[in-house]
Amino acid sequence: MFATLFRRDTATAMLHEDIEKSRLQFIEGTLQRIDYSHREVLLIAEGRAWQFKLGPDCLLFFDDLRAILRCFHPLDHVHILFVDVGQECLVRSMCAWEKRSACACNEGSEEPAS
Repeated sequence: MFATLFRRDTATAMLHEDIEKSRLQFIEGTLQRIDYSHREVLLIAEGRAWQFKLGPDCLLFFDDLRAILRCFHPLDHVHILFVDVGQECLVRSMCAWEKRSACACNEGSEEPAS
């Protein structure tokens, strides 16, 4: 448990440091490919492909809950906070939300019968 708390605090501290130094960048797009073993993702955004590397302290969220990389799949729409480190874009945080079906979104609102 201590290791989990330490990693979370370390990752949060890294995010704050990147924000203070104005190094943090934001992008949103669609995941095209995920290499789970090498912790790399290929994202389609802004009309091109972006290659990202996820560090061990990367914060991952799915539906606003902490997640593991295996929760993410190609075609997921994601928001990524990253820093550009030389030739590599290093992900600090990645978030996705499951799309709700039209039925779930319209639940409780009935249309008048014709």
